[in-house]
Amino acid sequence: MNVTITSLVAILVIIDNCTRRCLGLPVFIKGRKVTADDVIKALENRLPPELKYIISDNGKQFVAEAFQRLCTGKGIVHVRITRPRPATNGIAERFVERLKEMRQRGNGRM
Repeated sequence: MNVTITSLVAILVIIDNCTRRCLGLPVFIKGRKVTADDVIKALENRLPPELKYIISDNGKQFVAEAFQRLCTGKGIVHVRITRPRPATNGIAERFVERLKEMRQRGNGRM
């Protein structure tokens, strides 16, 4: 399926760090205006029950109190990567780079 992107979007990359399996790629048309509530809604049905850790960057969505409540309520340890070291979250970062490469080769289509 080809999707033409005509505005700024945000993609939440959900990857199992052990298996490197993609669990989801929710796309938010809001771009930079994505909230913690948006992220929580996207995650709720995608998180496996045995999940113990979430690794994220330090975006406002992940430092928000609502996101912390989600993690605490599910017994999940939330680990935020060290600034400015995106390599700490290398699997997700590489996945995003690959998506960008695919988009460029397809003339803006994914």
